[in-house]
Amino acid sequence: MFLSIMVLAVGGTGWFKLGEAVVYFLLGISAAGITWLTKFLAERSAQKKKDKKHTFDFNKIDAIDVRLVELLSELRTETSSCRARIFRFHNGGEYFDGEEVKRMSCTHESVTTGVSHEIRECQGILCNQEIYLIEQAMKDTTSLIAVEALDDRSYIRSRLESQNVKAFVVLPLYKKTRSVELLIGFIRIEYTANHLLPKDEDGNLLTTLPDSVKKFSRLVEGEILKD
Repeated sequence: MFLSIMVLAVGGTGWFKLGEAVVYFLLGISAAGITWLTKFLAERSAQKKKDKKHTFDFNKIDAIDVRLVELLSELRTETSSCRARIFRFHNGGEYFDGEEVKRMSCTHESVTTGVSHEIRECQGILCNQEIYLIEQAMKDTTSLIAVEALDDRSYIRSRLESQNVKAFVVLPLYKKTRSVELLIGFIRIEYTANHLLPKDEDGNLLTTLPDSVKKFSRLVEGEILKD
């Protein structure tokens, strides 16, 4: 109203146009402010719903964690291996173009006496650095893979050697629905000393573990999908 009175008082086409421009400018700022506020409140509401949805039942989580480590220990004992771990896939932010960054982390681990825990060193790993392991998981075999047989320039060989791994087996973890099987992670069974590698009755190194170890994939999947 003040602007309208000022324009009328001053008079003249030029002043009128200036006043009109100022009014439109202020209206534009107001519209932009309302739009921003609406968007802000909507995003805040969505975040609150997301936070509520992901509220943790720590008692339930603790029980699942304990059971998963127990299963890994049983697996390690049955295979006479040195280290058994669960890796799961997750998002890890996004690139400038909006594409999600795909990562994986070790969530649970069981080791034998004298073998180092490596779980803290295996967090937020880029999936594109571990393509070989993901491919092995998708094959769903119990093949024993020698680290020295991997490309000596590969990232995965360098990482495994730094953790004293001599050979390993990868077992897939799936979330099954009626329409699709989604690979959600894998179990890695590791041998950290050559003299501990599995052998047959004649003393020859095995190239695969018994198919019976696959049962641990199903057991672990069942526990993971409880949360």
